Amino acid sequence: MSIKTRVNKITNALHHTLSDCPLCNSPYDISSIKSGLPFCTACKEKIEESLIKNDKNAERGVVIMYKRYPVYSLFKYELKARDALNYFKSEGNINASEFFSNYINRWLSNHIFRDDNTIIVPLPSSKSGLKNRGFDQCIEVLRRTDVPFFNLFELAKRSTHEQKRLSSKDRRKEASGKFRLVDDATNIINNAENIIVFDDVITTGSSIRECIKLLTELKAKSNIIGLTLYSEDLLLQ
Repeated sequence: MSIKTRVNKITNALHHTLSDCPLCNSPYDISSIKSGLPFCTACKEKIEESLIKNDKNAERGVVIMYKRYPVYSLFKYELKARDALNYFKSEGNINASEFFSNYINRWLSNHIFRDDNTIIVPLPSSKSGLKNRGFDQCIEVLRRTDVPFFNLFELAKRSTHEQKRLSSKDRRKEASGKFRLVDDATNIINNAENIIVFDDVITTGSSIRECIKLLTELKAKSNIIGLTLYSEDLLLQ
């Protein structure tokens, strides 16, 4: 364990003894103090109740298919799980990003995506989102995963409407032509065996479909899949 990691664990433990869990406002228990995670053990257990792999209606966490390319999600966007993401995005808590990274690493391990030929490509945040939060939540989570990530997508046009106010049909129109690949993307993509397109939340799947489409238009030989932390609905039901 590095000195930096040790210092972080000590700092987190001290913070936990002087504060309460941000989700339930209860004092931290001994187990959560030792782990240094941002939430108490009771909240962590409630968050895990929303893991999609535990839902009998989910097919191993696949929430949509774009042609032959599956998109997986880890959590349903509900209850304590939703509160945990909102806390991370509003507070920018680094320990919360590590909390989510742990689940991604577990998923990568279960799907045998921990090798040198796998890369993760996050969807870019909007300029308004970056301005309001001061950080990119996807990047902060991916910094702590076991697979390298590359920012290969950029925004090709500005959003003209707030996404949450749009219908599914209007979201698809809004996403069309919204993204493009950066100039040096082709070489990185051609050298990757597995490409994971990543976002924090999937609602209709319009944005992540558009990005997968860009990769397929390169006729990449890579295995392409999508992955999100959350799904607002089990779309395959």
